Amino acid sequence: MRKYYQLVLFILSIVSLVCFLIYKHEYDRLRNVLEVLNVFGSIVTDGPQAITGNPEICHNGSLEYIPDFWHQYSDLEVYSAFKTVNEKGWSINTLAIVTGNLSLLFKQISCALISEDVSDDKFEGTIEWKRIETDNASMAYTIVCNVPEMIGNSYLLSLYNSKTPSEILNVPLHLGTAHLKEKATSLCIVSNNPYWHVGDLSDFIQYYTLLGADSFYLYHRGIGDQVISALKELTRSFNNITVHLTTWNLPSQSTSVPFLDFALISQDCAWRHEAKRGPSVTVQFGHFLSLPNGWGIKDFLSKTKGHSTEPSFEVRIPLQAICANSSEIEASPIRRARMINPKKQETRSGLLRWTEAPNHPSNPETATLGSTAVKLLTLEHCRTTTSRKKSDEQAVRNFQAVAQNIPRLRNYG
Repeated sequence: MRKYYQLVLFILSIVSLVCFLIYKHEYDRLRNVLEVLNVFGSIVTDGPQAITGNPEICHNGSLEYIPDFWHQYSDLEVYSAFKTVNEKGWSINTLAIVTGNLSLLFKQISCALISEDVSDDKFEGTIEWKRIETDNASMAYTIVCNVPEMIGNSYLLSLYNSKTPSEILNVPLHLGTAHLKEKATSLCIVSNNPYWHVGDLSDFIQYYTLLGADSFYLYHRGIGDQVISALKELTRSFNNITVHLTTWNLPSQSTSVPFLDFALISQDCAWRHEAKRGPSVTVQFGHFLSLPNGWGIKDFLSKTKGHSTEPSFEVRIPLQAICANSSEIEASPIRRARMINPKKQETRSGLLRWTEAPNHPSNPETATLGSTAVKLLTLEHCRTTTSRKKSDEQAVRNFQAVAQNIPRLRNYG
């Protein structure tokens, strides 16, 4: 009997030892994981690095960072470069701001493509200059580089001076896609203000989402963490929209010429949108498009362009400031400096420009505004702290009908 008890105790000891070893192994694994997380943080983060590191997020409706910026070269300032299909096969398009002696510049500047498969070689092309906007000091052009043939895959556009071939500017090339993607309505947003208020930006995107836009290109001069966090929360709430953050380090020549930026951004954004089906629309930040009841932005564009077959259009729309019913306590010092008198409503003119993809952007045809109820509205704070009587204007009532779905905009107008 005693031997039986000893055998049972021996078996229990063996089982306890095995369990202890298993426990120790799992404990060490858990401890190692916790030490790694303590040093490096969570594997899935909410920061911009996590967004840019996962390409699937960009396609499912989220935030995308576009790395293009303006390059200085001689009397040129050059932005992005795109490979696009045309009737001749394909060509390379880029934006440029030109100053100085144009005739001399046109004679000296040449273009070529550089292949990633052929080292230290370039394939020269013929260059075309197409003016899209001008002012007294500088002119905005698209540069078209036509290369008859090449070996391998192109990945850089090269611009160089024929008199000094060692001075070269290489611009990374967006290759695009041969197949059209899903339908989308892109809103290309131009801003003269270097700083964005988080609430204003969120309201603006939500408003145009309700009008039917689902892809937003924000051309900015620099963006902070608060704005990025707000945009991330917005794209989580509206999981069918994509926001593209595009750096727009303004060319020195055009800093005082807003309409040059409008034309350049409209052209650049149409190229970025080109692989999709649907319009790319350029609008000034803070200009809310008020449409007749039941209209979306696609309805407005189709009715405004009429039966024209042109790919690009622009229309002048009455621009009116309306009162945002906010108290002086709610308004920041910067906003209080811009307060309007609600009794004085000056009607000006705002611009809307669009290109119907998959067509290439061109010099826009002037479209005719077919409805007097259509306006562009800007929201300004009033000088009085008392609530303003609701407007009887149809355009303002139409704006209010859409804005009722956005908490911060419910009392505006």
